[in-house]
Amino acid sequence: MKLIFLNKSKTEKRIEYKFIISKSYKNYILSYLYSNQIFSNYKPRSVHSIYFDNNYFSCAQENLIGLSNRKKYRLRFYNYSQHSKKLSSIFEIKSKKNNLGSKIKNKILLSQIDQNLFVKENLKYIRKYLIKNNFFEEKINFNEKLLVEYDREYFKDNLNKLSITLDSNLIFKDLFLSNKKISVENLIILEIKFLEKYTNYCSEIFKNLNISRCKSSKYLIGFNKLFFQNILPIY
Repeated sequence: MKLIFLNKSKTEKRIEYKFIISKSYKNYILSYLYSNQIFSNYKPRSVHSIYFDNNYFSCAQENLIGLSNRKKYRLRFYNYSQHSKKLSSIFEIKSKKNNLGSKIKNKILLSQIDQNLFVKENLKYIRKYLIKNNFFEEKINFNEKLLVEYDREYFKDNLNKLSITLDSNLIFKDLFLSNKKISVENLIILEIKFLEKYTNYCSEIFKNLNISRCKSSKYLIGFNKLFFQNILPIY
């Protein structure tokens, strides 16, 4: 396998609202979006994300206690299949300061993939590349902990102020201890992202949604289910 760095970019600081919802409510969510002139703006994609942390799970712990200034490190792939020989990926450093989040995105091309990308040998090779090129910002003993797979749908409002995604068919796989895999098919995750100046606009549109926001990320949900036997509440 070969990895080639392509480019680097940074997103604007945004607010992110998350909702964890029973899959039985999906039609209600879609109907609510459509009634507010929010429609699909991109074809659905499968997403695979590898999350990296140290052996103390510091990133997960910082998220869990609500540290106001924290980071998360992940490598993301879109529309991966086991037949992929060449694949574009994005290594993201996701920063959160108070209620504003931003990402540094490093685009990396993977080529000459000769087997399942997520076998240990490939993961080790990818990790060594990331460490060698300081993608972990000199963090010590970072390695792959969790693989999250899901299907993602994309939506935009008619004024192009909100970016909305709907994630379903979640699968979490332990890359650290046991290779255990858990499917969570009864939940969907709704995420709404927007610039701070559009807070009132977003609140007005979603004031009648009647679903409570949550703070847990997909990394924390998987961390809970695979490493802490469901003792961590997700709401």
